[in-house]
Amino acid sequence: KLSSKDALWFYGLYQNSPFNETLPFTGATLPGFGNTNPEKTYEFTVALNHTFSPTSLNEFRFAYLRFNYTANEPQNIVNPSAYGFTGITPQAPSLESLPVMSVGSSSNPLFTLGFSTNGPQPRVQNTYQVTDNFSKVYGHHTFKVGFNMDRLEINNPFYNSMSGDYAFGATGTFSTGNPEADFLLGFPDTFAQGSGSIIRARAREYYSYGQDQWQVRP
Repeated sequence: KLSSKDALWFYGLYQNSPFNETLPFTGATLPGFGNTNPEKTYEFTVALNHTFSPTSLNEFRFAYLRFNYTANEPQNIVNPSAYGFTGITPQAPSLESLPVMSVGSSSNPLFTLGFSTNGPQPRVQNTYQVTDNFSKVYGHHTFKVGFNMDRLEINNPFYNSMSGDYAFGATGTFSTGNPEADFLLGFPDTFAQGSGSIIRARAREYYSYGQDQWQVRP
């Protein structure tokens, strides 16, 4: 209570709820390459209510929401060179892991080692909200008008196949005709590496309203 005419209130929330998975999304089919998914949520709201007179009231509110979610992050950060891979430079060293190595054909998959072809995907989403409501009682009428503005931000890097993706399907030029033998000899059919991309989305939304509540009888 700031004064007889002004009241201020504040609300805050912080939530941390990470979770782990033994097998990564679209990656290894054998354990040892698990992923973690850090998830943090922040919410803050501050509001000021001002009384102009016994019949007039204004409510102003500002709110902020932040959603920080690193989907499909490797539990173990490993540079590919530590296991003898050369020529692979992951774009985000803080999230690097072993390359994906798929052994077998599409009709007869045998096993997959390495992290994931669809991650990591660190996502940060911010929402800013400004709201104002004004109320006026006049005789049998209660008039209300209001305005709301939301600003939305999404920053979502997508590091698909960041540490490389090998396929051993026994169809390559130097293949032995056996996927397992090709894997042991280091004869992949294909190799691909993603350079990374990012979504930076911005939007604004505006809303307003007007209302007249008429009380016919007491």
